[in-house]
Amino acid sequence: MLVVIPTIIIAGLAYAISVQNKNPEVEYYHNAVSAESYEYDNPSKFLNSDGKYWRTILGGKYRIQGRINNTATIAVYKDAVLNIKFYSRTKTRIGETQVTLYDVFHPKQIVNFDIKVDAPKAATEVGWEVLNAARN
Repeated sequence: MLVVIPTIIIAGLAYAISVQNKNPEVEYYHNAVSAESYEYDNPSKFLNSDGKYWRTILGGKYRIQGRINNTATIAVYKDAVLNIKFYSRTKTRIGETQVTLYDVFHPKQIVNFDIKVDAPKAATEVGWEVLNAARN
């Protein structure tokens, strides 16, 4: 019993000292580093894309004019990979392809793109999303 009480007191003092010694700047740095790591590890969550598309005059291809918005606060990406999906008149997915956009995507900025892709004959709709991107 005499050994337990001093041990509890010493442990409590050590905890109180460690709590007081927390440096807010160090905490901020650790939070910023973990946010940066999260952004770089998950580019598809921070690179959003939209736009418009139409079948080219000669057929067989679709022209896509779109933009990619980087919503990350720290991460700078490059070489975004788009996964382009083709759908039939009945909304059945009938094909897909991947295209790499060789550009740099800075935080809070939008980058426009204009591409042509081969499409299945029965395709009437096109959808796309950013699959991945490299760290710049």
